[in-house]
Amino acid sequence: VSAVLHIGNLSLKEDAEGHAFMDKERHLQAVAALLKLDEDAVQKAMCSRMITAGADVMNKPETLEKANQCRDALGKALYSKLFDYIVTCVNSALRLKQDTVTMQVSVLDIFGFEVFKENHFE
Repeated sequence: VSAVLHIGNLSLKEDAEGHAFMDKERHLQAVAALLKLDEDAVQKAMCSRMITAGADVMNKPETLEKANQCRDALGKALYSKLFDYIVTCVNSALRLKQDTVTMQVSVLDIFGFEVFKENHFE
């Protein structure tokens, strides 16, 4: 969860040529440490893309908008995988016998319920 929160705090900037870049800051360091990745690899993955044409491989710098989309997509993907893992673990712990489900955790998320004056699902 901490890595997802730090990803959301990553600050991307734009250079004079319109290319995205990321300062080496505490959030980048935290993301790299928590995910056991190299800081430069995280920065490169968010701020550039690899293009393969035949045998040639080149890195193309991303725009600030594309880099922000990449950062947000990574955070959402990690959060989704973590959530699914937690629900699976809880459901497994609630099983008393191998094939018998005694209780189960489910999530109801219906868009729009949060705007009702009275929301009986929360």
